[in-house]
Amino acid sequence: MLVKHLLRGGDHDHDHEIDQRFRVVSICGMGGLGKTTLAQKVYNHPKVRRCFDGIAWVYVSQTWQKEDILQRILLSLIPEKREEIVKWRDEELVRQLFQILQNKKCLVVLDDIWATEPWECIKQAFPIRNDGSKILVTSRNKDVALHIDPNGFHHQPRFLSEDESWQLLQRKALRGRFHGEHEDLKKLENLGKEMVKACGGLPLAVIVLSGTLATKKDLNEWATVNRNIKAHLGRGNNLIKEEGNLHKILALSYNDLPYKLKPCFLYLSRYEEDSDIGTEKLYQLWIAEGIISTKDQIGEESMMDVAERYLGELVTRCMVQGKAPDDDDVMLSSAGRSFASCRLHDLMRDLSLVKAKEENFLLSKSYYHDGILNEYGNNDHSQVYRLAVHFSKEDVRKYVPPAEKRHTRHLRSLALLVSGNDGYEGRLPKKMKSQFNNFKMLRVLAIEGIRPAFSEDRTLKSEFLQVADHLRLPKAIGELIHLRYLSLRRSIFLCLPSSLGNLQNLQTLDLRAGVCRIPNVLWKMRQLRHLYLPANYVELSWLDIEEDPMETLERLPNLRSLHLQYRSFLGKEMRCKATGFGQLRFLRFERLPNLEKWNVDEGAMPNLSVLTIVYCLNLEMVPSGLKFVTTLKELNIVRMPKKFTDRIQATNGHEDQGQDFDKVSHIPSINVRNVSSDQAWLIS
Repeated sequence: MLVKHLLRGGDHDHDHEIDQRFRVVSICGMGGLGKTTLAQKVYNHPKVRRCFDGIAWVYVSQTWQKEDILQRILLSLIPEKREEIVKWRDEELVRQLFQILQNKKCLVVLDDIWATEPWECIKQAFPIRNDGSKILVTSRNKDVALHIDPNGFHHQPRFLSEDESWQLLQRKALRGRFHGEHEDLKKLENLGKEMVKACGGLPLAVIVLSGTLATKKDLNEWATVNRNIKAHLGRGNNLIKEEGNLHKILALSYNDLPYKLKPCFLYLSRYEEDSDIGTEKLYQLWIAEGIISTKDQIGEESMMDVAERYLGELVTRCMVQGKAPDDDDVMLSSAGRSFASCRLHDLMRDLSLVKAKEENFLLSKSYYHDGILNEYGNNDHSQVYRLAVHFSKEDVRKYVPPAEKRHTRHLRSLALLVSGNDGYEGRLPKKMKSQFNNFKMLRVLAIEGIRPAFSEDRTLKSEFLQVADHLRLPKAIGELIHLRYLSLRRSIFLCLPSSLGNLQNLQTLDLRAGVCRIPNVLWKMRQLRHLYLPANYVELSWLDIEEDPMETLERLPNLRSLHLQYRSFLGKEMRCKATGFGQLRFLRFERLPNLEKWNVDEGAMPNLSVLTIVYCLNLEMVPSGLKFVTTLKELNIVRMPKKFTDRIQATNGHEDQGQDFDKVSHIPSINVRNVSSDQAWLIS
């Protein structure tokens, strides 16, 4: 029905309205009713995909920002103009989007819009009279949808009947696991039908209850869950479609979690609404925080494997939504990962936020939503162990961190996270820089999205000189000796201090999408396992940017994964020496434009499992030393010149095999994708 109204319009009594096309279609109703799920089905419907020239999905939520909404719509409709889009100001964003929607047939989904204010801020970008482009809205408040377009088609999903609720629970919770006597199955059915009454026909409540019951082994355990429901809601009382009681049902799922899983779930409150949470980073954070320990390992499991297993249990319980790796996630697939990312339903996130604050586990604040956050030392949360602050880029300079040591000495994790595609255009607040030595017990520090503002009439170099003193990470960071995880993603710091070498417990250093100068101290970090080097014009201070970085990097004894990408090395030749990279499992080269020769000595990288080479157009051949890396299980060659891939080709006839086939013939899986033509190679 919704697809029909989006494509053709509805049926009306008056002849002159028969061909009317609705400009706005909305899905309205209380949380947990399945609005977003229904919108996703419409969004992904084949007819919708064929009908529209472009489609965009934007999650609005309560912490919306005008520029962010407009940018995300445009990035979906014209992704090839990403570099221009992130530079456009509000007026230009509105103008560009208006032109696209006026001239093309596009579908824009505004998901979870809470109030009329966001629409008032962006409505100028949407043509009033246009039979082509459409808007699909989801909201808990029907008045919001009516405000956007009182003449639109407004749909409210109905609640599930008791029979439909039971069928859903049966499908999710049983899954053919019970094969006992008919009498036991009948008792099980009676219990199940009694429990789903408490869900009041809300799909989310039924699904979460199903996830809890899916972990129960027998009839007695189902009966225990039923008793807990009655204790929470009162005998004979059902949800009667009240959100207050819905939260009680969801809270039951948290109370039923094993002790080891509760901190994993609470930690997800660190992320903003509708975040796609990358699992690799999440696992590293869990480990750095001590949420995952060596005691949790089974057999030959690594700590990352344990984290993956725990997330899998949360997904099984329907408390977290997991997303499998796609074809491009070769690193994750090769590592046997089941999830590339995960996310929380907004009501499950509400539960996580409430419980995390109640237990002094973690406090997550949206600066632009909760107001000025300069009272961290107040009694209500002065003992919280983890603090995450989400900023709009306009509000970073207003932030006043906790000043007194008594308010910070127990803090284990601090995250200052700037939203938006281009981060904060300014400088790290001076008060923040002067108080690093107050955070002595930190295990996790994330400062993401701090970038200087460069005016159009000045050169990059002159701007850097102008703000140099403000773009230096303070030396006091070297005093955070308990630090295990340091992320400076999307941040620009002119120079990292040599005191970084004091961080002997650091396991993860993430400098992606930033610009910085790295001192020659990485080799001192004996526990470093995950190193992500920055992209775009990286300068490493122990070399003049064209010398081989491997001599330093191979001295990291615990390094498991290494990514060199996007011009992070501009030299022509690299060498991996014997005994170097003893624990390296994953190695990725991507867009190293000048690299011509790569030499690997016998004995180097003795534990390498996956090697990926992407778009290194001048690399002549795979190194001869690869034949000595007998642990190599997978070689991924992506967007490399045909001359390169021909050298490793395998054919039935020995005479036609490539010149370098003997170097890689021992590798079980060789994947070659998107081969560049000779012409493209020569042009590049």
